[in-house]
Amino acid sequence: AYKDVITNKAISQKGMITVHKVDDKYYFEVPNTILGREILAVTRYIKVPAIAGNGRGAYGGEVANQQTLTFEKGPNNNIFLRTITLVNAADPKDDIYKAVTNSNLNAIAASFPIAAYGKDSTSVVLDVTDYFKGDNQV
Repeated sequence: AYKDVITNKAISQKGMITVHKVDDKYYFEVPNTILGREILAVTRYIKVPAIAGNGRGAYGGEVANQQTLTFEKGPNNNIFLRTITLVNAADPKDDIYKAVTNSNLNAIAASFPIAAYGKDSTSVVLDVTDYFKGDNQV
């Protein structure tokens, strides 16, 4: 149940995706309305040392990474986090459309079991602790 996962000790930051910190765990509360929608995630440096960014220098406010992502329902009560590849495209009316689509499958960056459903069942709660503490491209 929601209250068993997101306890009264939770520190929450509301936004498009609500982030909860409970003890040393992090949870995303993803609204059902954004499942399947593309999200542009941009990571910017806030503060940097004098020499950063692979020795070329970097500045506060500079973009470190940007990635288009989507959350989607997977099998067995899982939510997939996919990275969207925007390299090649074809008009759906063209004969080559299917071949281009099959050659540009969007990778599953992570699969999260649903830890709980939101208070009103209009969102899913995912334990993202291991993923975001680990090494990843998102």
